[in-house]
Amino acid sequence: MRISTGWWFSRTTGCLLLIIGLASLVAAEQSTGKSKAKSKSSGTIKSLDTRVEKLETNMLREIVEISNQYEEVGQHARAKALLEVLLKLNPNFPGLKEKVEQLNEKVFDAEEIEYILDVGRTWTPIQAVAVKSRPVRVEVQGDYQFQYTTDLTADGITAMDAGQEYVEGIPCGGLMAVVVNNGKPTKAVHLKSKMQWVPSEDGIVMLKINAPAGHKSTGKLTIKLSGLKPVE
Repeated sequence: MRISTGWWFSRTTGCLLLIIGLASLVAAEQSTGKSKAKSKSSGTIKSLDTRVEKLETNMLREIVEISNQYEEVGQHARAKALLEVLLKLNPNFPGLKEKVEQLNEKVFDAEEIEYILDVGRTWTPIQAVAVKSRPVRVEVQGDYQFQYTTDLTADGITAMDAGQEYVEGIPCGGLMAVVVNNGKPTKAVHLKSKMQWVPSEDGIVMLKINAPAGHKSTGKLTIKLSGLKPVE
């Protein structure tokens, strides 16, 4: 049986939050229930409180250890997910924020996809899948010859002249991306030379330069995308 990464993240995060939440609840009861404790055995309550504190300490140590082991076997995304739970619960945990940032860089590096785009082509799938709301790091290198000749009036290039594949609002000649989900493309996004893009849907990524119909542009762009999933 194949288990998805998303299932693992949600289940693991839920379990950790539940355990840490219970420990926090007990800690809160320590401060609000002092008056009630007077009528009970203070020694027993103190012993139970000590066990709760020990449980929380051991659990935190175990989470960090498991995260380190995930990192050692190359599962950087899972290692980061565990530490992000701790970071939300304890933002001042020594060195935790820096470690999460370090793992984030490793996640991007491990998932980098390089694609060479022929600018003369129409929308081109790159055999990689975007995940909704998951950041994608973009780096584009190279230049190309933009060639387009036509007779114009004072109105410039009209929507009819440009054709359906030309997108208003994105610079002419700029690199564009869409995500195709169930046969329907999302709104085109301008991919600049260096940026971070957050896809609005899951689906296959397609690329193209924003050029009017009939252009004769030549050349290639080298595009590095980190944060996508290769098509299996």
